[in-house]
Amino acid sequence: MSEYGKLIDGWHGVGHLVNEVTRLFDDSWINGTASFFASLPNAFFHHSTPTRISELDSDYQIPLPDIEYQATHSPTMEQFFDAANASYAIRGTAPEGLEPFEIDGRQAELVDLVSGMSARVWETTDNHQLIVSFSPSGGGLTLLTNPFQVPGQFISNVPTATGWESVGQQDAVKFVSYVADAANERGISSDDIFVTGHSLGGALAQYVGQQTGLGGVSWAGQGIVPSDNAVGDGSNFISVVTYGDPWATLSSDVEGVQPMAADFDVENGVHPHWGTVIPVGDVNDQVDLHDLYAAPLHDNALVFVVEFLARGFSHHFPANQGLDLGITPEIPRTDWFPGAKQHGELFDVADHTIAETIVANDERTDYHDLALPDTETDAQSLLAQAINANVSDDAVAQLDSSADLASVDSDVAAALAQVVGVAGADDAAQLDAVA
Repeated sequence: MSEYGKLIDGWHGVGHLVNEVTRLFDDSWINGTASFFASLPNAFFHHSTPTRISELDSDYQIPLPDIEYQATHSPTMEQFFDAANASYAIRGTAPEGLEPFEIDGRQAELVDLVSGMSARVWETTDNHQLIVSFSPSGGGLTLLTNPFQVPGQFISNVPTATGWESVGQQDAVKFVSYVADAANERGISSDDIFVTGHSLGGALAQYVGQQTGLGGVSWAGQGIVPSDNAVGDGSNFISVVTYGDPWATLSSDVEGVQPMAADFDVENGVHPHWGTVIPVGDVNDQVDLHDLYAAPLHDNALVFVVEFLARGFSHHFPANQGLDLGITPEIPRTDWFPGAKQHGELFDVADHTIAETIVANDERTDYHDLALPDTETDAQSLLAQAINANVSDDAVAQLDSSADLASVDSDVAAALAQVVGVAGADDAAQLDAVA
């Protein structure tokens, strides 16, 4: 059994227990009262609606949107990013191109202390489309006005990571149903309702997209549990992940965080992202992350935790995705977060729709695969160079039978040193590393 299998086997029951306890308190008057009072600072600073947990009792069923229409007529990637990034702001100032979607004269917002689900709703000023934005764990700078929401947000990650649909995810669908009902009364159909979010918010957005068919963009969210109730095909949804981000790549469809993550399987994995996965950044950062996780989990535990947190700071925050996509974070300016920078080749899709971004991703020439670079291909490349350089037949045969560069023994490496004269700098460095 893989390390992940052992981890899930041991924690699956814990995740279920956390989920059931969360459900018990989430449906209680305690949560309704506590969440209402906890949302008052947000209502004051954001000019948003005080939380009414009763909104989650809406039985409105979201009509299946026109999937193709949503993909081709969606808000831009920059609008999705700004809506998600605004969850980190203390005040509810609208980013350029967005305005609050109001109910009873205030921006629609809900804070659920127990399930950890928190969201606010924006409307695009150009096409009057709605974007429901789910908050990340901790809520960014909003934790200064509502620190009580933080425990529930972090706890809500446990069921998802251990193979369950969390109460927070289910509440997210209920809140979007409530918003869709209010939007329908104003002539806004499900064709023009989208979801987004960063980190935990990205996972919530994915779940809503999976369960309702609504389009949207997840930013640095982990994978979610597959569902027999999935609606649509995800072609109107994008999950953006950054190479080297331990949280966003904690999934079965991106290689690198195994064995902590589920076994790598793009097509039939047990913890995939919803929609089209688009990686950004530098693949070498993912290789480094893979090397960190590949070590036995009990070795250097403190170093492991420190490295995990450090990579989170340097690769997980929204500015990392924004800058790699040609988007400058607006409200708040999260590009000043520690380590926030453009890590890889610029993928300039700021003004693209979902469909345009997917097409542009298919046409990229820089490395953007979900699997790490194939070491066997590297070995075969060196094999061809060895043949051209007249390295001995025995050395060539031994390299030909090797599975990857790591299996090439020192004698063969020494023979292959002759290739350096004809190989490029990168190949020469690889040979040196093998030796």
